Amino acid sequence: MSHPEKSSKPILPSIDTEIIKKYNITEVECNTLSEFEVKQDKFQQWLTAQKLDSVETNALSCRTFEDVATFWSDMSKNTESDFNISHQSGWKLWTKKYQNFSEGASSFMRDLKPIFDIVTGMGVPYVGLAIGIINGLITFAGKKNTMENQISSAIEGIKDRLPGLKMYQAIYTGNNELETDLQKKILFAYLAFVDLSMDIIKYFIQPGYRRWGIALFKSGKFTTMTSNIYSSLSDIRLRCEELIGLRIDTLVRGMDVLKTHNEVLLARLDELQQDQTTAHVLEIQDVLDLASWTPEDHHKKLAEYKSRLLYEQHEELGIYQQMTGHEMEKLRGTDAFVDWARPSSSGVLILRGINNENLNESKIHNWLSPFALDIADWIHKRNPSPNAVYIFDSADHASIFKAIPTVLLQLLWFQRPKLGSKSKGHYEALMAALHQYASLPLSQGDGKVQALGSLAAQVFHIYEGEKQPVYIILDRVDQCSDHYELMNILVNRMMRESTSFIKILLVAGTNWPTLEYFGFGSLEHVHEVTLRQDFLDYNDY
Repeated sequence: MSHPEKSSKPILPSIDTEIIKKYNITEVECNTLSEFEVKQDKFQQWLTAQKLDSVETNALSCRTFEDVATFWSDMSKNTESDFNISHQSGWKLWTKKYQNFSEGASSFMRDLKPIFDIVTGMGVPYVGLAIGIINGLITFAGKKNTMENQISSAIEGIKDRLPGLKMYQAIYTGNNELETDLQKKILFAYLAFVDLSMDIIKYFIQPGYRRWGIALFKSGKFTTMTSNIYSSLSDIRLRCEELIGLRIDTLVRGMDVLKTHNEVLLARLDELQQDQTTAHVLEIQDVLDLASWTPEDHHKKLAEYKSRLLYEQHEELGIYQQMTGHEMEKLRGTDAFVDWARPSSSGVLILRGINNENLNESKIHNWLSPFALDIADWIHKRNPSPNAVYIFDSADHASIFKAIPTVLLQLLWFQRPKLGSKSKGHYEALMAALHQYASLPLSQGDGKVQALGSLAAQVFHIYEGEKQPVYIILDRVDQCSDHYELMNILVNRMMRESTSFIKILLVAGTNWPTLEYFGFGSLEHVHEVTLRQDFLDYNDY
């Protein structure tokens, strides 16, 4: 197709002027577009005067790629079709990887589709006619027993260069000058290919096609047209690669910004989730009448209690046996403690400490209590498993309705995340059990104890799937006002019903029943050890 010199009165194509402006189409290029429209119109008129068979007519009548797909599907089903396997020269050679010619033709048209999609999007008219022309080209070529190698090589070369257009579709955003220029290159490659297709079709069906072939091939026109198409497609591929590099750079920078933004959002989301879970725990504290309890205050009170124990030890040091480092190591080495400490099972260890009879009236604390505090420190500092510590150190703290809720609250603090948006129904079930417990007055003793046990069991449902053991350390349980009820909740509602491993360590004094009193029957990993505080003779100093 010729590119005339700039004329004083250009023939304007039927493309919208806004399109011409957007793609910076020059006056010479406008003339090229106009000439193409005129040639395409004349070609269509010329075709109507030709004696075409039904297959050729149907091929040229296709206006969409859906029409093309239907056409070649029908051809593949027609066993009497002219597209038979005996045609093995020229064009047919590149279709040998397909089961039949129709499959190869359909594949080639699908590869061309990106060109037509882009050109249609640019507002170029008569694209449907061009689809029919190229489909007709394939149809005419497929019906020839022989075909000039130049035509076969040209179309195969065009086919091999088409993947660049698919690559363009994958990266297209349409918002920069490079892409606008690329679309323009695609437009003129499209014009050149359709122009060439019209000439080849004329060569195939014109009565004097040999004379037409001489004019087409010997004059060098065909070579020039083919070279122009190859050059256009190569330019398109290079521009696509350039755009891919630009797109990758943009994406990398965008991902860096997005990553930073996501980190900020995730941090804020984490804060909101923590706020939500903390609010849920505070709500639970209010219902349990433990609104003033905090982890910090709890650890402070434990430290104060430990100081009182140390002071009492200091007063008795050198006179009476004390739970010092050496004695603690001996106790850790006993079979009962070793079995209790195994992480792969639940267990109860009851340490009954009998203070020396000479100190019964003057001694306030149990001589084994320092061991309970030492185990609590060990869990807290070296093995940060979920744990709860409670001291029955005064009449105000003697009730299970004070002790068990405080223990449960400590354990809930370790599981705060499971009380938030990902609670899987735990929070709702927990609140139901909590309100049931809170609604019962103390006067309904058995009913309230049962509700407290249900609440404890619900707390341990939150620990389902946890691999670490849960530790509960209770000191001076002998001062608890409800021995049986306390052990019933600890053993039957917590340890036996939980799927997690629960380690319960109790320190008791003389006023504590034996295991038989509780009627647990045969229960593995439950031990009771009684240790009496000795008076030190001269050899012990």
